[in-house]
Amino acid sequence: MDRRGPLAEHRARPRRQGAGARPRDEAAAAAGADVYVKGPLDIKLGPTYRVPDLAVVHGPAARDARARRARAYDAADVLLIAEIVSPRSSSERTGRVDKVFEYAQAGIPRYWLIDLEPEPCVVVRELADDGRYHVTGTFTADLPLTATGPFACELDPAALLD
Repeated sequence: MDRRGPLAEHRARPRRQGAGARPRDEAAAAAGADVYVKGPLDIKLGPTYRVPDLAVVHGPAARDARARRARAYDAADVLLIAEIVSPRSSSERTGRVDKVFEYAQAGIPRYWLIDLEPEPCVVVRELADDGRYHVTGTFTADLPLTATGPFACELDPAALLD
């Protein structure tokens, strides 16, 4: 495992350059969690689908979906979504507004928004009892992210540019 944390190897680059192409199961396993970590990954949100840059899915549900050769994973089995925002792009509003609403409506407990400009930053949101995401932290190179769920990990946002 990378010394900067289990998710540090997930480099934030445009999807065409391979962002999220490698599973992170081994990182989660090292943290003692039974989860499937991969990106991009098809997630079923009711009648629609989204393809987040990174998703953490409950392990047994992920194995069942793969055994059934399911086209997508059910939102109910997703523990965390991470999206990389591309500033000044047509998808910026989608990541900052639309997906926040859609993932909350689907009941996904955690949403991380990764912004690389002007400096790497991760905004962590958690689903509250009111059915909306609330920001629980903003993490930068000066304040690395230490998460406890869905598994314990540390992430230095500056490492996303390495």
